Amino acid sequence: MTGLRSWFVLKTDSDVTAVRLVLSNFVFRRCAPPGNLGGYVLIVLLILVAIVGLTLGAVSTIWTTTSTRDKEQQLLWTGLQFRDAISSYVKSSPGGAQYPKRLGDLLEDPRFPNLRRHLRQIYRDPFTGEPNWGLVKNGDFIVGVYSLAPGAPIKKAGFAAGLESFAEASSYGEWKFVYSGESVAATQGGTPASAPPPTSGLAPLGAVSPAQPAAPVSGAAQPKPQSSPP
Repeated sequence: MTGLRSWFVLKTDSDVTAVRLVLSNFVFRRCAPPGNLGGYVLIVLLILVAIVGLTLGAVSTIWTTTSTRDKEQQLLWTGLQFRDAISSYVKSSPGGAQYPKRLGDLLEDPRFPNLRRHLRQIYRDPFTGEPNWGLVKNGDFIVGVYSLAPGAPIKKAGFAAGLESFAEASSYGEWKFVYSGESVAATQGGTPASAPPPTSGLAPLGAVSPAQPAAPVSGAAQPKPQSSPP
């Protein structure tokens, strides 16, 4: 009797185990993905990677464009600071109009015994990050500055008064901030320009002014005055 009971228990356990194996196999087959699903997953991942790459590229382009526009605004502001400083230097000249020979003269005007500044500092180029500038000269005198940065400007309109020519510039080097309000004429190419000859109110030597009669020649016979009749 004991042996029969043991055999029955073992038989039952084996049946239960078999049933569990069958059910497990059935559930696995029903829930397991098909064999070609891995290819679809790979395609979906590739599409997601492409979308993310395009998005990052667009964001990078927008960021670069925004950064360039900000630097252009800084360049316009900085260039006008130099132009205004040159204007201040010229207008405060003792005597005739004088232009600076170096940018350092705008920081400390050497023409006066006391310290006089026309510019707070030699500003850095927002594109290069260096305080180096191209100089527009008339002979030995500085009449303007321009950027040494490469590249073409994005800004093509909306410039301040006096800078309208910047709209046609094909490089930042063509944005020349020149002060030419006095007798020395600035040239956009940086080559010396001939200043107009000074004018004076004196008549040329040997010329006779039409407002006064010519002086009598010494030794010449003078006409006798006409006497009035008695």
